[in-house]
Amino acid sequence: MKNAPTLLIDTNIWIDAFDGDRKQHMRAHVLLDTAFERGVTLAFAVSSLKDVYYALSSALKRQSRTVNGVLSEEDARSAEAYAWACVQNMQEIATPVAVDVSDVWLAGKFRSQMHDFEDALVAAAASRCHADVLVTNDERFLRHSPVNAMDAADALTYITLSSL
Repeated sequence: MKNAPTLLIDTNIWIDAFDGDRKQHMRAHVLLDTAFERGVTLAFAVSSLKDVYYALSSALKRQSRTVNGVLSEEDARSAEAYAWACVQNMQEIATPVAVDVSDVWLAGKFRSQMHDFEDALVAAAASRCHADVLVTNDERFLRHSPVNAMDAADALTYITLSSL
């Protein structure tokens, strides 16, 4: 793909892609697969790694408790192993964007537009890496993002049309 766009992928898209029980799973999975196949540069705020790990391991542990009534040591270790594998996969297919004190400063400048500190840091990371688009399924983030943002469905259309 000539002049492939750069997409900064928000935490919720990664979680959707890795957690088959989530409503947006297929859409997020197809987006990442299509982007990878078309040579789109994928990026993520490095702070998303801890959130993806925590959300996935917690969801699997909660599921085990619901099904079995208790969380076994084996199920806990399996949930953690899966979450680690997802974090490793993110690093293999996308570029981590460092978040430092200058991003905290920029997030502070975004405060009048958005009130979620984590979202402001993700927007700062998108700005830092000069992403063409920040991709999120968070409706509030989409409405108030200080950088170009779209949901997974629109991002899929965007990368498809960009390759024509």
